[in-house]
Amino acid sequence: MVKRSILLIAAVLVLALLHAQGAKATQTWDMGSGSVLSSVVWSPKGDCLAFIAAGDESEEGEHSLLNAGIWTISLAKRGQPSRPHWLITRTRKQGIPVALFWLSNGRLGWAAAHFSEWESTFGFTQMGVSDKKPKRLVNRNFDGVQGTGEDAGWSAPEDVYFDASSGNLLFSGGILSYGTYVRILHIRDGKVQNLSLPRLPGESSPDDYLSSVTLWGSLKDFRKPVFYIAASVNSNTGGMQLWRSDSYSLKQTKLISTSGSFPRVSPDGKHLAWLEMSGDGKSYGVVIYNLGTGKRRVLATLASSWTDSSPGIGCPYSWSPDGKKIAYADGSRVKIITVRP
Repeated sequence: MVKRSILLIAAVLVLALLHAQGAKATQTWDMGSGSVLSSVVWSPKGDCLAFIAAGDESEEGEHSLLNAGIWTISLAKRGQPSRPHWLITRTRKQGIPVALFWLSNGRLGWAAAHFSEWESTFGFTQMGVSDKKPKRLVNRNFDGVQGTGEDAGWSAPEDVYFDASSGNLLFSGGILSYGTYVRILHIRDGKVQNLSLPRLPGESSPDDYLSSVTLWGSLKDFRKPVFYIAASVNSNTGGMQLWRSDSYSLKQTKLISTSGSFPRVSPDGKHLAWLEMSGDGKSYGVVIYNLGTGKRRVLATLASSWTDSSPGIGCPYSWSPDGKKIAYADGSRVKIITVRP
C-alpha cells in the first residue's frame, strides 16, 4: 500500500514537472547579440516562420540608415533543427521592411518604409521565399508618422494585419495633421476604406486622443465585421484600452482589457492574445485570454528590446495555423512555445 502511494505521488510529481516544462520554449533560434528581432509571422501552412532582424547602421550623406533584414525558418522537417535563412535586407531609401504578414498565396508581405530628404511614405511589398526581388503589392503609398526612430519624419504604420477570410489588409497609422487612422486596403483593386476611431465611453477629448493603435479584424462577412482594437488613451484616464467592435465605426462593443497591444485571435476563434507590459516596465508578456470564460494567463515573457529596433516594428508574436503554438521574438532569439488549454 505504501509502495503504491509512493508510486502515485511520484507519477503526480512527474506530470506536474512535465506541465511546468510545457510552459518553456520548445524550440529556440539565436541570431546573435547584435540583432534585435521583431514582427514574427507564421506561414498559413505552418511550414515556415518569418521575422525581421534590425541592427547595423551605416552612414550615407546626411542621413543615418538603419538596415533591417527579413529571415525565414523552415519548419517542414520535424525533429531536425533548421537554420534561419536570409531572404533580403533593405535600407530606408530602398523601403525598409516593417510589420510582416503572409498572404494567402504563400508570399510574404510587408510595409516598406521609405525615407528621403524630401518625403517620407510607406507602401506595401510582397516577395516569395524563392524570389530574388520584391514587388509592389499595390501601386500607391501612404503617410503614417512612426513615433520612434532617429529621424522624426520617416513613415511607417503602427500595425498591419492580413485578413485571410476576405483577402484584405487592415492597417493603422498616424498623420501629424490628421491624427490616428485605421484603414482597410482592398488588395484586388487597391481601394482604401477609412474607418473612424470613436470616442470611448466617458471621454470628451478631441478626435485625436487615441494613438498607437494596433488591431485584428475579420471581414469574412462584410455585413458583420469583427474587430479587436488596442490603443493608447491620451486623456486624464491615460493608459491603454483593448476592446471589441462589431461595426465599421469601431465603436466599443465590449471592453476586454485596460492594458495591452497587438491583439491577435487564435485560428479557432476561442482565444485572444495580446502583448502587455510588466509592472516594472522592463519586459512584455504574451497574454492568452479565453473569450468564452474570461480567464487570462501570461503565456510567455519577452524582453522589451524589440521596441528599440525601430523601424523594425511589428507584432512580435504569431499563432501557429492550428492554434497549438505561438512563436515570438525575445531579444535576439525566436522561440516557439506550446499553448496548453
